[in-house]
Amino acid sequence: MLARTRDDVDQLNALAKIAAQAAGDSRGPQLVVGDKSFQAGDVIRTKRNSRAITLGETHVRNGDRYTVLATTEAGGLLVDDLTGKGRTMLPPTYVAEHVEHGWATTIDAAQGATTDIAILLVRPGIDREHLYVGLTRGRDENHVYVASPVDEDHEHSPAGDTDAQALLQTALGRSGGKDAAHTVIDRANAANRPALPVPSAPAIHTVDSEEAAARSRRLATQEVIDQHRSAERRTGRGIGI
Repeated sequence: MLARTRDDVDQLNALAKIAAQAAGDSRGPQLVVGDKSFQAGDVIRTKRNSRAITLGETHVRNGDRYTVLATTEAGGLLVDDLTGKGRTMLPPTYVAEHVEHGWATTIDAAQGATTDIAILLVRPGIDREHLYVGLTRGRDENHVYVASPVDEDHEHSPAGDTDAQALLQTALGRSGGKDAAHTVIDRANAANRPALPVPSAPAIHTVDSEEAAARSRRLATQEVIDQHRSAERRTGRGIGI
């Protein structure tokens, strides 16, 4: 599961923990650390590199995800890496400071990661770059759930079909990308060039605001489609959304 904000990720992990306990996937003695509890069967994520904790031929890294095999009375966790690197023991001090549940993560943290099925939570404010990353993590399936903003009581108001479509269209028209390094350099160089003669004023064409908005949505949608096609050519397989 993926979300844009840390708050949404924390809520998704809390709900996933409840569901795992109800299904019997989280089982056995609980290791309580702050407001979290860990049990065998939980999915966790490490948040800091540690060369002192070996894992196969490598070591524990920030962003690694594991299944908990067992808890220890001292407060450690015996875990199995989800990518097949092997098993390791996370000591109590590391668990207390650098471990969280890993059913859900932020979109930024998931860049480059792949899974069989990806579920993306979308709220107002998301841009097309994050939408694209979130919807291309799943090998077999990618699902998006659109939700309204969280109100003051932290209750989610589900978005209707029309609201969901409008939110996604808005996201496709919004870019959160920053200038590439070469763009910044080009601008700096341009500032040092001699001034050019000012050309005659160009003709100005006005466009109806609704027409302009529709054109922007079409261009943004085509950009995402082109990105998908490019990804398909690189990987040799289709990417479903």
